[in-house]
Amino acid sequence: MSLGDLTKDSVLLAVAECEELGRDAFLAKYGFGPSRRYFLIHDGVAYDSKAICGAAHGFLGEGAMPLGPADFSGGDKTVGATLTKLGFAVSASPYRLKVGGTDGGLLNAECELRRSSTGYVITLMSRGGKLGTPTERNPDYLSALRALVRRMASAGVVLEQAVLDTEQTRSLPVSERQLLGSTPIALSSASDVEDLVSQITQASSSFSKGKKGGGNPTKQIQLHISGAGLTTVESVRSGIINGAINMFVLTWNPAVWPMDDDIDDAIEATSAGEHVVGTWSTGNRKSGINSGDHVVLFRQGTEDRGLIAIGTAIGEIFQDAHFNNPDEAANYVEVAWTEWVPTDERLPVEELAAITTATNWNAILSSGIRLPDDDAIAVLNAWGAPGSGEGGVTGDEEVGQLPEGAKKTVTVNRYERSGRARRACLKKHGTACAVCEIDFGVAYGGIGKGFIHVHHITPISAVGQEYVLDPIADLVPVCPNCHAMLHHKVSQPRTVAELRKLLGK
Repeated sequence: MSLGDLTKDSVLLAVAECEELGRDAFLAKYGFGPSRRYFLIHDGVAYDSKAICGAAHGFLGEGAMPLGPADFSGGDKTVGATLTKLGFAVSASPYRLKVGGTDGGLLNAECELRRSSTGYVITLMSRGGKLGTPTERNPDYLSALRALVRRMASAGVVLEQAVLDTEQTRSLPVSERQLLGSTPIALSSASDVEDLVSQITQASSSFSKGKKGGGNPTKQIQLHISGAGLTTVESVRSGIINGAINMFVLTWNPAVWPMDDDIDDAIEATSAGEHVVGTWSTGNRKSGINSGDHVVLFRQGTEDRGLIAIGTAIGEIFQDAHFNNPDEAANYVEVAWTEWVPTDERLPVEELAAITTATNWNAILSSGIRLPDDDAIAVLNAWGAPGSGEGGVTGDEEVGQLPEGAKKTVTVNRYERSGRARRACLKKHGTACAVCEIDFGVAYGGIGKGFIHVHHITPISAVGQEYVLDPIADLVPVCPNCHAMLHHKVSQPRTVAELRKLLGK
């Protein structure tokens, strides 16, 4: 067997194991070091591509064995090509996120975000290099750490541990790299952020000088966090790292640039759960888009205007030859499109105008416009995209086969949990809860517009692979509380009628 034998399912099982074990333990188990280039991007998280492929080889069936680092070479033509062929997004550079400042801007400091078995790990990259020199790294390190801890406290996050993560100390057990003595710490708005930041930085500095020596007084650290409010990668990225929802509008006019075949391929691929990676013009915008930012595609023209695709940026804006005139330069961003829909399933401009308050959709003439936070949230809710907290059909039983002990679901049929199904359901049934009848847009105003869960009446695990979803007959809108009660302490979900009876409806 070779890399060519890998399947999408075997890669997803390796990803699930990585999340279950944690990155460090996963790499140690299979004998790989951290990737320096070429990362698998899946659900907004970066994974070490060579290690994932090596581990995935062991999930190919009976008798299959994982591959070690000496068994194959990494890089674009091997690991990168294999993962891309299987429909995964691959980034040639580390998938790092800018930390948002307290004034709404971005600090000059980067971090990485990964899942863990209990929550998430934010790695604040090392500060280094002399100020003002080309080797300077993360000059806003301390401001970034303060901003991260402050937002954690505001969100009521549990800080499970702060861990030193330098090359000099990474070989030590995690228990010997911990920077805080008494953990976990349940943070709140009353927490002393400055004292906690001081403890972390002083422990990092004294640790590096006393045990492993070398270098910067402030080292690269991992912040292990968990909490009920951290439900998605996007909730961490937007609420803790960025402190805002960053969404940018890219544009496409079919009259100017016909691409019917490419769109059909993108619809088919994203409906099957694959990401479609490509570059798109950002118009006159030369900066401001960063890895992990939301990107939506606005269909222009005189008819059928609206949003037809959603994804996330991979990396920052760069310049290359203009798509119409090779002698000129144009601004581009690489995008991992997560969902692309047919024109008749678009989010139409009329609905966009109804749910947003600060965006004139008739005035969007070119790519690169950033939506205000409230409008971005409204678009995410209406689309049912990851990051709204209401992506697709939520809360139902797990689907798929997992390695022993793994907690991450590998979904068999993504369409059944897609935003397309959600939008069809809500177009018919509206956004009020079918059980308690709350409408979040009425109860909370603008921030609640379009916010609702969508419940699958028949558990996905109870239907066959040939099952075809009817989003109008099989799906129903319910609020998070009622959704939880439909599934609470029962092997099969309660019916909406049963729960309404319990509420006296």
